[in-house]
Amino acid sequence: MRLRPLLLSLCLAAVALIPAATAQDDVRLPHLGSNADQAFTQAEAEAYGASMLRQMRALGLVLDDPLATQYINALGYRLVSSSESPKTRLPFSSRART
Repeated sequence: MRLRPLLLSLCLAAVALIPAATAQDDVRLPHLGSNADQAFTQAEAEAYGASMLRQMRALGLVLDDPLATQYINALGYRLVSSSESPKTRLPFSSRART
């Protein structure tokens, strides 16, 4: 019986310390865009993307559905808004299932 209050106290202390252990003030994430910035200029990336889209359309791999396109663009723009260049307007496309 004497062990029960001690065990309860230890459990409560552990639960109280969990938020302190998980909170990280100094979060250091890798800079994911640095290599991509060095690989292509913006103009080269746009030309490459346009070329890929033409090839995908020629092979029938692009889904031309206005509702799906609107949804994919909305998702893509939400991602872009969190990037280093949030004002960049990128065209997104959806791939057709084959």
